[in-house]
Amino acid sequence: MTLARQSRVASIGAILARHDLGHVGVLHAPDAEGDQRNFHAHLLFSMRPVESLGMGAFAFSAEQHSDLNDASFIGQMREEIAAILNRSMASAGHSRRFTHL
Repeated sequence: MTLARQSRVASIGAILARHDLGHVGVLHAPDAEGDQRNFHAHLLFSMRPVESLGMGAFAFSAEQHSDLNDASFIGQMREEIAAILNRSMASAGHSRRFTHL
């Protein structure tokens, strides 16, 4: 996996980290039998704030950030992700661009 892909996933994770949301991102290469262009990432996150206690131990809050599960947060997050991807595409010299829609 390239450093650029890792950087994109980390930048998207930083959006969630600003809200103390626990998250994990995984990069996948294409399957040998599949479309060899299918590099992709999976990003999972919790709506519960989380604190790292070190060495793989975490403390999740009993309360959820349910206020983030609305159109204003989701729309803003999608816009930020599109901007991250578009900066990456531009710096790599690609003309393709992404939208938050």
